[in-house]
Amino acid sequence: MISLALAAGLTVISASSVGGSPPSWTCAYVAERLPRALALHGDNAVSAGETRAAQKRLSLPEAVLTRAAALSVARSLGGSRLVVVRCRDERDQTTIEAQAFEVGRPAAGEIARVVRPRAEVAAAIDEIASRLASAGPRDEAPALRAPTALALGRAGPALAAARAYERARGLRAALEADPSS
Repeated sequence: MISLALAAGLTVISASSVGGSPPSWTCAYVAERLPRALALHGDNAVSAGETRAAQKRLSLPEAVLTRAAALSVARSLGGSRLVVVRCRDERDQTTIEAQAFEVGRPAAGEIARVVRPRAEVAAAIDEIASRLASAGPRDEAPALRAPTALALGRAGPALAAARAYERARGLRAALEADPSS
């Protein structure tokens, strides 16, 4: 799960892989990109790094959080909204499901679901962000440039790495493959 917090709404995102599968790099990429995609729609969102730091301060595991634990993280960051994201990779397809909860009263919103080829995961995240945006979809919002499939293939697994130097090595390899990503 990924928890993302919005400031008037501050949005906090909590992401996890579905179905007992090992944590996927896809969910790590969603956690990194979704706050930026929401920012393009005018929503103030907590970065994945800030969310991980809050989890650590609360002595919560980095693994999958329950909704209650994710709400605790969102409250500790001053968030007014929690977005729970579930990712599933099957063959060459990626499924991303997201559901928003109001922190003050955790009533569930509708589930936004996108299924795309793994090479189009960035576009899937942008689509989820437009559905989740508190102000609704905006046509004038500039799109983030999606990385090429080669760069994503090199950076993706690195995002799920435990050590910072492993993540840095993968991101460096991605930039060497596609410097404009």
